[in-house]
Parts: sequence; structure tokens; C-alpha cells
Amino acid sequence: MLPELIDSTKMDLSERIFITLKRGIISLDIKPRQVLIIGDVAEYYNTSRTPVREALIKLEREGWVEKDGRRGLRVTVPSEGSLMEIVETQAALEAHAASKLAERGVSEDFKRRSQKSFAETERAIAENADNIDDKIEEFTDLIYGEFGNQFFAKVVRELGEKTTRVRKMSLHLGPAPYEKSLEQHRKIIDAIVAGDAELSYKLMYMHTIWFEEGLMSLLNRY
Repeated sequence: MLPELIDSTKMDLSERIFITLKRGIISLDIKPRQVLIIGDVAEYYNTSRTPVREALIKLEREGWVEKDGRRGLRVTVPSEGSLMEIVETQAALEAHAASKLAERGVSEDFKRRSQKSFAETERAIAENADNIDDKIEEFTDLIYGEFGNQFFAKVVRELGEKTTRVRKMSLHLGPAPYEKSLEQHRKIIDAIVAGDAELSYKLMYMHTIWFEEGLMSLLNRY
């Protein structure tokens, strides 16, 4: 079973299949180690093999699938080594953004939206709501939005796609440390608002490394 093909007049068929499969892999609708065969995918989406082949080549290039002998392409299981490289890069970039925000100051709107997000996240955790992950991720969206560098946001979000899948995989094996993560988010925002660039960098870097390393320790059991 594959995800429903996205409907868009702005993309060609190959791109639509690529985005659909990629989203399915990230959300775990398409499971790790699941084999994708060109003919089967083409039949499922009622299309020719060519756009499917193009989509799978792009997925392989980005590391979402790998060749599985003659059977087709298999959805990858992230390795700890490759993920740590991604996480270290992501941590350095996010820490840089936090320190720069502290240096230049943040808007009153940023402060209000941060407090609103914290309250909503706290409520979602208390209620064990289905949207906890989304609320936790609002924190980085706030940072990216206030930082205002669209190229930066694009790069970090692309890195984050890899760790998002790890987070979802790990949740099948044990609870994520949401409360501690929220506590750290508050401290980071407090440091940014206080204008302490050095502390903002340190807290943000340590938070990103800590959170992802904890999830990867669960991933080793996958």
C-alpha cells in the first residue's frame, strides 16, 4: 500500500511521484526496508514506468532508497554515523541562528508567538495529543522565521527531514523526552530575548545534539 498521489498542476508526474513517495517514507507510511519495484509502483499509480523510474532515481540520489539486488529499490534504514553528521551540521546552523537573533534582538511578535507556542505544546504533552511532534517542531519554525534567511531555512529543513524520520521511527520503540525538550526550548528563548549570544549558541547546539542522540539510541534497536 502506497500513499495517495499528490494532486498538483505545478509539478510534472515524475515530481509528484517523487514528493509522494518521499513524504511517505518520512511519515513511515512507507516502511524502512520496504522494497519499491518500478512496475508495481507504476501499476499502483496507473502510469508508465518512466516517471516512476525518474522519481526513484531521485530518491536514491537523496539517500531515501538503495538498490536491493534485482528486486528493485529498498527504503533505507538510517545509520548512526550518517545521522550524526547531519545532526552536527544541523546543530551548528541552528546555534548560529540563535546567537545572531540574540545579537540583533527579536520582535515583540516573536516573543508573543513563542509563549503561545510553549503553552500549546505543554497542553499537547499533558493530553498526549497526536500533534505533539508538530508542536515541538514549531520551536525551530519560530527561530527560522525570525532569522529571516530563506536559504538558511531551506537548507536546515532539508537536513531536518532526515531526523524527522528517525524521530518517528524511534517513537515506535519508546517515549520521546518531550517535557525536557520543551524546558530547553524555554531556556533558549530566554537567552535569545536577554541578548546573550554566547549562551544562546551553547544552549541551542547542546539541545539539538542531545535530542537527536537520544532518539538515535532508540534507533539502534530498530
